[in-house]
Amino acid sequence: MATDPALTAAIGELADAVLYAAGGLAAVILVMGAVVTVVASGVLHQLQDLNDQVTKIRDEGVDINVEAGAIGRSPLDAEQVVRGAGFLITLWRKVLAKPGEAIPTTERLTLDLGEAMGVALPTRQGVVAIVPGGKKIRSGLMPYGAAPTPAALAPESA
Repeated sequence: MATDPALTAAIGELADAVLYAAGGLAAVILVMGAVVTVVASGVLHQLQDLNDQVTKIRDEGVDINVEAGAIGRSPLDAEQVVRGAGFLITLWRKVLAKPGEAIPTTERLTLDLGEAMGVALPTRQGVVAIVPGGKKIRSGLMPYGAAPTPAALAPESA
């Protein structure tokens, strides 16, 4: 059986390309592993240094429990953390969304996150209500710091 030299050469080139690709992939994996190891060891070293400093401060009897307002910055309360997390998670989900995938609104995700974390967010309570002028009032997230308001025509507000 005769072998075509062009076919043999093409198979040889294909085999070489596969071997070079595999070798390149192995090199990339090794380099990335080394980078991750170096970064992780640096982070671990910094955490150990921080732990040593906190231990020294505690051994000397210095009170490190200071209110955030006392050092010149306002503390974040739970509502602010939940609102920020809801916003960032929604952005992340939009970036990773598959074509045609339904992503909940920032408001809906923030309300669900607040409920799951046990943080009371100011909302319009109740179901959808239609007031005499035809305006619809739905349950929804109120601005930061607002007082929760019951929906119009809800049984508890009647």
